[in-house]
Amino acid sequence: MSLHRLRSDFERLHHLMLSSVATNRVEATALHLVRGFLADNNLHETLAALEREAAEPLADIADLVPLTSRPLVGVIEELQDLTLHSSLKQLAIQDALDSGLVPAPGAAPLATSSDAARVFHGIHHANILCVAPTTLPAAVFPEHALPDDYVRVLLTGSADKSLRISDAASGQLLATLGHPASPVLAVAVHPSIPTIAATACMDGSVHLVDLAARTVLADWARSHAKYVTQCAFSPCGSWLVTGSHDRSVNIYRLASAPGGPHPPSYTKRHTTTFKGAVESMCILRAGSASTPSPTLVVGVREDNNLHYIDLDDAESLQATPVNLNANGDAWVSFTPVHMAPSPSGAHLAVYTDAKSGRIIVFQTRTSRIVRDLWGVEADGFTQASCCWHPSGNYLFASSDNRSILVFHAASGRIVDKLVGHEGLVRHIVFDGEQSALVSVSYDRTVRVWPIGGASRPALVRSNDSMEL
Repeated sequence: MSLHRLRSDFERLHHLMLSSVATNRVEATALHLVRGFLADNNLHETLAALEREAAEPLADIADLVPLTSRPLVGVIEELQDLTLHSSLKQLAIQDALDSGLVPAPGAAPLATSSDAARVFHGIHHANILCVAPTTLPAAVFPEHALPDDYVRVLLTGSADKSLRISDAASGQLLATLGHPASPVLAVAVHPSIPTIAATACMDGSVHLVDLAARTVLADWARSHAKYVTQCAFSPCGSWLVTGSHDRSVNIYRLASAPGGPHPPSYTKRHTTTFKGAVESMCILRAGSASTPSPTLVVGVREDNNLHYIDLDDAESLQATPVNLNANGDAWVSFTPVHMAPSPSGAHLAVYTDAKSGRIIVFQTRTSRIVRDLWGVEADGFTQASCCWHPSGNYLFASSDNRSILVFHAASGRIVDKLVGHEGLVRHIVFDGEQSALVSVSYDRTVRVWPIGGASRPALVRSNDSMEL
């Protein structure tokens, strides 16, 4: 659109606004947005005309609080998002060929069923906040007659201030660890030592726990000043990272080699502080051209960037910002409330708190949007969670309406909706050993959803930079 056309349109707009006196917040906000747009784009002649002809209502703006502090362009972008969501949420919004994705012949579809879910009651008697699967020797539970030498278990953290271990097949409670002094917000299992886990708590504490001995190996009681919402081990187990609402990330490095007679120990190497609360965090596996070393990715409130930290760069551990806005501006239009790297590591699903219900799939380390996924219900207070199917073809995402949506990643279509939880779905994770999605909820239940089909990728690589 030409500059002349823009000026003409805005001149007509402010003349229309002047037809009724701007005495309410809607009209005041409209004038405020138009004036800001004209000033930001150096349209001085049009701005002068607006301020001259709307002198009286503009004088009253100082006494009124605008309905939004966003610029006009941001308001229009949000309207566009809402319109797209309404009309296209069940359609592909980008062609798979645009990303170099082509269907592979004979790919199996995903088979899901809400009716087939196993529902476990009574593991906790308060809201369940996090879950992680692992496999433990049956011998560590001598009080239970378990049929096999090893048992697949679920670790669950709750508002009842405990970490509990239950049988993933039956839901039978096997053990309770009472080391936390406050609700457990996150739990992570060591990638090579399944009996070792980390817990992150609401009181700012972090613990390293031996699940077999049911002892605390390390207690970082004052590691953070506020809620520790995130904890994760690097894929090789050399690093442990925690993120908090105190705006910081703590990075711990393995101080002793795993194995042998002694359990692993970690020492804090670095703290990185951001300008907002740390809301999401994940670690990319090393091995691709874009990720030669394990890389921490941090999502922060009131920040338009994701922050990438190469963990093997132990001397600096400096964060590199990557803009979340494809247009390159610095406006903060949403918060990345949860992140999940694709199995290949080439893409990063970013669950946003946008009211339009938007999950963005980025090419890792770039601002390039590979796919937009629409349909979840979310807002600024959402407790979102998403995870990938091991094939990389599907993304599972919790929704504020107590359901879990299943997206076909290449097309953006919602292919299923898992329903049954009676409270907010707080956390989901895919358990490859069970070929099942595991969810925990404020309804105090754990649900295990068997997932069939899609045993091999439905998409193949057409170039090195594009693969889902």
